Amino acid sequence: MTDATSCSSVATFTVGNNVVLPSLTTSTINATCGQSNGSINLIVSPAGSYTYAWSNGATSEDISYLAAGTYNVTVTGSNGCTATTSATIMNDNSSFNITGIKTDHTSCLTPNGSINGVTSSAHQ
Repeated sequence: MTDATSCSSVATFTVGNNVVLPSLTTSTINATCGQSNGSINLIVSPAGSYTYAWSNGATSEDISYLAAGTYNVTVTGSNGCTATTSATIMNDNSSFNITGIKTDHTSCLTPNGSINGVTSSAHQ
């Protein structure tokens, strides 16, 4: 810079980058038996004010009632910085387990064998 008396001085400055991008983590619950009952829990850090744009049109942080498929989200912070991620909802075709207790035939004349079937939830 030069002042009014024609004296000059030089200085160097560095403008740093102090931008914090959103960090995204997801956890999912799969759909079952072809239904739209899956969900995605999105965790955004650091804490702050964000907007959400999901590939299915949703605008909330977490989404539910999802069919199997891949869902993309763009998260925008109040500072204008964005981050994107995707989560895949699988289709679990069996929502219950089957076990059986068998009793073998003990007679050649009378069929006396049996199977006692028991079901239990696969999602415990």
